[in-house]
Amino acid sequence: MKSRLEKYKADNDLCLFKDANTNEKLGQANLELKYPITRFFQEYKTEVFEMDHDGEKFEMFEGMRVYIEREGRPFNYLNSVRHLNRKREENLTQEEATDKQNK
Repeated sequence: MKSRLEKYKADNDLCLFKDANTNEKLGQANLELKYPITRFFQEYKTEVFEMDHDGEKFEMFEGMRVYIEREGRPFNYLNSVRHLNRKREENLTQEEATDKQNK
């Protein structure tokens, strides 16, 4: 598993863009340049979700949920929006209390 993950990281490192685009043979026929997999999505105009995070799992999940539901919420055995909003409010209240306690 570890070796596969390392291979995946090496095959998808964003520095591959720079290496390929600054290659002295760029533009020549039969030149096989190595690009990260994100290029595939860019070429086929597929939206890629990118997100900065600080490790807060709840906020990461909420960001992903908003992205997935940007064109409408699927109603297949999921919690209601009201329930999610209540849970988010509880989390923010708890986070605020923790911040006040730390100060």
